[in-house]
Amino acid sequence: MRLEVKSDYRKASKPGAIGEDAICKNEDASMFAVCDGVDGPYSPSNPRHPYGKRTGGQMVGEIVKFVVENAAESCNLYDTLLLANSLMGVCHESHKKSLANEAVAGACVAACQVKVDTVSLVLVGDCFAFWCDETGMNVATNFDQSAFDFEQKGDEAFRQCVEVVDQRFPETKGKNLGRAWDEFFPRFGEKQFFRANRNLGNGGHAMLNGDPDLPRCWTTKEIPLVGLQWMLFCTDGLLPPHLMVPMHHDILKNGVQWVFERLALEGLGVWRDKMVAEHEAEVKGSDTPHIEGHPEGSVLAIRFLRG
Repeated sequence: MRLEVKSDYRKASKPGAIGEDAICKNEDASMFAVCDGVDGPYSPSNPRHPYGKRTGGQMVGEIVKFVVENAAESCNLYDTLLLANSLMGVCHESHKKSLANEAVAGACVAACQVKVDTVSLVLVGDCFAFWCDETGMNVATNFDQSAFDFEQKGDEAFRQCVEVVDQRFPETKGKNLGRAWDEFFPRFGEKQFFRANRNLGNGGHAMLNGDPDLPRCWTTKEIPLVGLQWMLFCTDGLLPPHLMVPMHHDILKNGVQWVFERLALEGLGVWRDKMVAEHEAEVKGSDTPHIEGHPEGSVLAIRFLRG
C-alpha cells in the first residue's frame, strides 16, 4: 500500500497576524500531524511572553514539528507526542512559567501513525480528524459538548467586554477590539487555566503544554486499515465554528467530504468562509467576536492507495 500525502496552509486574513500552526510529515515513521499553537494569555496592555524570538504558540509548534519529523521508524506516535510535551514543559520551566498556577502556551494537535493493520490516532484540543472507510464518513475531536459550551461562554464574555469599551469610548465604537482584549484579559487567563488538561466534562480538554496529565486527557483511537480510503486532519481555523459542535457533526463531516473529494485542499477555506457568511447573515452576528476576518488554518490529507 502506498500513501499519498498532501497538505495546505492558509494565512490569517488580518495583516501582521502571527502564524502559530505547524504541519508535520515523517514518511519513514508513517507519522503525520497538524498542530495549532496557542499562546499564553495576552492583550495590548499585557504583551506576549517571548520564548526567545518566538511566541509560546510558535515554540510548541516548532517542538511538535521537530519531534514528529525526526522520529525514527521504530518510534510510536504516543511516545513521540509525550516527548514533545515533555520538551514544552522544559521550555516553560526555563522561562519560570508555572503549569500549576497559571495558563501557559500549548497546542491542539491531530496526529496519526500508519501501522501494519491500523492507524493510531491522537487528538488534542479542538483539532479534527475525518476519515472515510467502508462504514462511511467519520469525524472525531477531543472537544466534547461541555468544552464547546465553555468556549461559547468565553465568547459571550468577550462580546460583553466589547460593549463595555464601546460605551466607554463611543467616539471609536466598533474599533475597540484591542481595548476589549485588555478588559477581557483577567477572564482570559482564568479561562485558559481552567480548561487545559483539567475539568474534563466541565469545559476542559487536552492541551499539549508540558503537563504530564496530557495522556489522561487526550483522545486516542485505533482505526482498522481494512476499507480505509482517506484521512484528513485540520486545525479549527479551516472549519465553520457553528458546525464544530457535536450536534452538527453530520453536516460538518458531509461538507468536508464533499469539498475534499471534489475540490483541492485549498477549497476547504473557501467552503468555511461561505458557511460562516451564511450563518452570520442568518443569526445577524458572529460566533467569534474576537477574530477579525478568518484565522489561519492547516490541513493534511492521506489517501491509501492499494494495488
